[in-house]
Amino acid sequence: MSVLIVYGEQGSGKSRLVEPLTRLYRLSYVVGEWDGRSPSVADLDSIPGGCLVLTNAETTVVEDGEATWLHVDAAKDMVAKVRPAA
Repeated sequence: MSVLIVYGEQGSGKSRLVEPLTRLYRLSYVVGEWDGRSPSVADLDSIPGGCLVLTNAETTVVEDGEATWLHVDAAKDMVAKVRPAA
């Protein structure tokens, strides 16, 4: 996975997912509070590969050739599936 973009409302828990998602997908970089515009979605090559991007920008893009877009709820579900039961 080159770039994983997690989007959702402010306060929805995106930041709490940084550690488990970077570990799960072996991502090296984190971009927090991305505004969804700079670099442009059309220019995802500007975002380094192996990057987790968090944004509360409203978006209708769910799949892109350069990135995987996940709503925060879907990201939470993915993390819950791989976490060992307490």
